[in-house]
Amino acid sequence: MAIVQGRNRNTAWFAMIDKEWKGLEGCFKEFLSDDNFDHNRKPKKSLRALTRPLLYKVDNLDST
Repeated sequence: MAIVQGRNRNTAWFAMIDKEWKGLEGCFKEFLSDDNFDHNRKPKKSLRALTRPLLYKVDNLDST
């Protein structure tokens, strides 16, 4: 946590390596496609839901 201009600010940093990009690129394209947004411009599927199958093992250090 950092204090910026007298206000608390939580910051998260995310990174990926080149080997991960091929799978994640499709997730980003699907998330950003016009078909993923309703008439109020709210996403139907979250980026988190789309990337979860690819990132679950990494986040949980699951070796299976």
